[in-house]
This record gives sequence, structure tokens and C-alpha cells, in this order.
Amino acid sequence: MWMAQARDRALWGHTFALLAQLYNANRDPKRTRPIDPLQFFPWDKQVQEPAPPPTESDLKMLRRAFPGKRRTKRRSQ
Repeated sequence: MWMAQARDRALWGHTFALLAQLYNANRDPKRTRPIDPLQFFPWDKQVQEPAPPPTESDLKMLRRAFPGKRRTKRRSQ
């Protein structure tokens, strides 16, 4: 579901950019200020909490789901 929501937001982001560009191209510079595309963005009002960091049980589940060699950090050359 979160992938669909992210895609939806990305597509609407393009639309809001076009709307802001149209508005700014046709506005009266003496009467109004330029508008930012994020002012059209309805999800801006919703504050989303960041995802919590993974717990040790989450990491254990991932290790069981994806067994194999553990990667080591590469040295920069």
C-alpha cells in the first residue's frame, strides 16, 4: 500500500508543478506573489512520523528470510 501511495504522490507532484507553473506564468506580478508547487500539495498538511528503527527481532527475521554470506564493508580504494 505504501508503494501505491508513494507513486500517487509522485504523479501528483508532477501535476502540482505544472499547476504552479501555469499560475506563475499567468499571474499579475504587481498584485500577487509567485506560488510554490507545495502549496497545491494536499498531503503537506499531514505530518507523517518517521518509521521507527528496526528492532533486533526484525533483524533476526530478515536474517532468516535471506540466508547466505554476510557482506563485509568494502575498503575504499
